[in-house]
Amino acid sequence: MMFYKQDYVDMFSQITAPEGTYQEVMNMTNRKTRTFSANRRVTVLVAAVLVLMAMTVTAFAAEDIALWFRTYFANRNEQELSQEQIAYLEENEQVIGQAQTIDGWTVELRSVIHDERMGYIILGVTGPEDAVIKPELDENHNRIGDFNFGNFTTSAFEKGAPELVTPSRGIAFGSWGVSWSEDGDGLANTKNFVITLNPDLDRSSVDPFGEEASYTIHLEDIVWEYANRLYYEELMAEEYKGSVNVMLSDAQTKELYCEEILADGSWEFTVSFTNEEGQSGEYVELITDPVSTKATIFYRDGKEITDYDSLESQVQLTSVQLRHLTVSFGCSQAVGIFGLSKDDGDNIVHPCVVLKDGTEIRLMPYGSYSAGWVILEAEAPIVFEEVAHIRMVDGTIIPMPETE
Repeated sequence: MMFYKQDYVDMFSQITAPEGTYQEVMNMTNRKTRTFSANRRVTVLVAAVLVLMAMTVTAFAAEDIALWFRTYFANRNEQELSQEQIAYLEENEQVIGQAQTIDGWTVELRSVIHDERMGYIILGVTGPEDAVIKPELDENHNRIGDFNFGNFTTSAFEKGAPELVTPSRGIAFGSWGVSWSEDGDGLANTKNFVITLNPDLDRSSVDPFGEEASYTIHLEDIVWEYANRLYYEELMAEEYKGSVNVMLSDAQTKELYCEEILADGSWEFTVSFTNEEGQSGEYVELITDPVSTKATIFYRDGKEITDYDSLESQVQLTSVQLRHLTVSFGCSQAVGIFGLSKDDGDNIVHPCVVLKDGTEIRLMPYGSYSAGWVILEAEAPIVFEEVAHIRMVDGTIIPMPETE
């Protein structure tokens, strides 16, 4: 049983990470999470595709805009949503529709949703008609070039660039993540950029999704970030010949990553999640007595973030909180970071929510907001009335409590 190495790295929120590596950045998965250390020194391990921007703001009537999260979750789940899931989104999605444009690039703050544990923000990006918003891949499908914004590139931290997401006073961050998603219009020059927020509820002095809370999304410059392939091949042929999972030095990282500025400027949006009617924070506790299941426990065995090891062990789950977009698992032992997925040799198997009609919703690793807790993100909305049980990767069944 295992997590990907990056899943482990991302879940540590109280340590300082190295500046970045080719393997971790250019071979990244579709979603990456940025975690915040105690001194706010953060590793930029993502080369995301972003294009935005801003001089005028236009607002649209909510009823004129599609349910953006319907497309998003259908893409993630790779199947159409049920009528019950669509109804949940219709009731809870907050459509905003604010657009800003500069140099032919438009970003629209389209929509937000939350379940009191995780918040989602969809930004729609539209480039010039001849733009193609997608990464450049090499012959082995490794990512060697991508659109990005200047305060989220590999060199952004070194330059002292502003944070991409800044919460208002009183909100303690667990982590936040970004991903790209098709927006459903079939055009090459448009895409949705999705930000996920995982506030630390225990350390926040205000409700992170309440009326007092807001988040500033700051976008600075549009760049094309790419790898100096000749330099990389030289390193792999000489200094790192025969090596895997290479960790480059700071100087080598600077030499490897190049940036071409496509648009120069700063653009901001302010996002608020309000507890209006329909924005439900309800959850269902699935267990009253501890449940035993297998997990992978990660522990530090050195000073660096990459100095870790893991072991498989039985753990006692003392809480399983089912929400509409996430499931939180609490463990009785002081195990720190633990994983609930399993490597079966061919692929990674994840826990899933099994519905009464047999449909399965995978629960993907997302983060940990305190020791002994891990949050899994549902690939589609969870409608409580449809749930039969949760199936863990070792076959353990956690049934949905009967309701009156």
